Amino acid sequence: MVEWDWYSYFLFGGALVFAFVFLYQYDLLKGKDEFLYLLIGLLPCLCLYAFRSPDVGQDLVRYAGHIEFAKFGAKFYFFYVTGGIALEPLSRLVMFISYHLGGIQPFIILSSVIQYIFIFIFLRKLHLKGYNVAIIFLIYFSVIMLRSTSMVRNGLAISASFCAYSYLLDKDQKGGGYWLYSLLAFGFHNSAILNIPVYFICRPVRGGYWDKFSNIAFKLISIISVFLLFFALKTGLLGGVISSVADGRYAHYEMSDSWGYGNILIRLPLLFIFGFYLKNLMKIYGQNIISLFYLMIFDLVVSQARYIYSDIERFTQYTAFGEIIFIALFYEFIRRKNANFPFQFLIYPIVVTYFTFYIYRWAIIGHYGIMPYRFMSW
Repeated sequence: MVEWDWYSYFLFGGALVFAFVFLYQYDLLKGKDEFLYLLIGLLPCLCLYAFRSPDVGQDLVRYAGHIEFAKFGAKFYFFYVTGGIALEPLSRLVMFISYHLGGIQPFIILSSVIQYIFIFIFLRKLHLKGYNVAIIFLIYFSVIMLRSTSMVRNGLAISASFCAYSYLLDKDQKGGGYWLYSLLAFGFHNSAILNIPVYFICRPVRGGYWDKFSNIAFKLISIISVFLLFFALKTGLLGGVISSVADGRYAHYEMSDSWGYGNILIRLPLLFIFGFYLKNLMKIYGQNIISLFYLMIFDLVVSQARYIYSDIERFTQYTAFGEIIFIALFYEFIRRKNANFPFQFLIYPIVVTYFTFYIYRWAIIGHYGIMPYRFMSW
């Protein structure tokens, strides 16, 4: 049984306090590209991940085994026996390089640096749009990063995907940046395939008649397709396919007997608040903020995936982008409307609660190997 470790809790918490101090100063410089504050603020959290021991992260033992396969050479490592290109090539590349640098410890360092490059990119982009990134990072760290201690490839894909999702908030909706980062994300983990329906569902409806018609049609087709997929999984229609995938890639798919109605009830209040204030938020942050609203609606669908097969829960971390950004924006919006009320006495306990809940969930309930934290051996 994993026991709660206060040293680990305060170590991560201290890094977040340091990050908040610098990112708060960064937020005060809205629209200005003083990214040195962002770079320094993220540094302690980066060091905690880059210099952690291989004992910190339950799945790192499995990663170490995969890295060892690189000894058979590049041809074996990047291509199947049939000659086809192996899946998740960017993850394989990081592991291949790590093998030649010494094994699992270089892999931890390389993967952590890459992930924090993605974090730096999407936080900087959001900052230049006028968003407060301090709260965004604190919630992101709690919900996404802590779990990435073990689920490294998935964490890389989610961070790259968040870079992609930030392009949904651009006035220019060409989509090039979105698909570039989505392709990078898919190179790290197959679950980034979710970015395809996310794009068509979350794009703002604009343009002429046919543009609006095709946009709405793609939204409906994407949502219906995901619904049908989940229903087919739940009823066992794709049992043979799932078994085949599980045997080859993921051997721990566990089916649930619940339909997760409580999960929907938990998400509805936040979605209702967003819908109620949507017009006001669009006046401040632009019309494209509606993309986050669409994403939170889609999250209602995706969040039900965990009640089909528990391992599909990783998809919900992608759609959590809408919730994470909205909480930060809504805090700033309410604070502006009621400037005399000390809202910091509300938001700080909320953020601490997020961090405490998720570190307990991932470390104690989820057994992801976060506690006890140990630094690498020098």
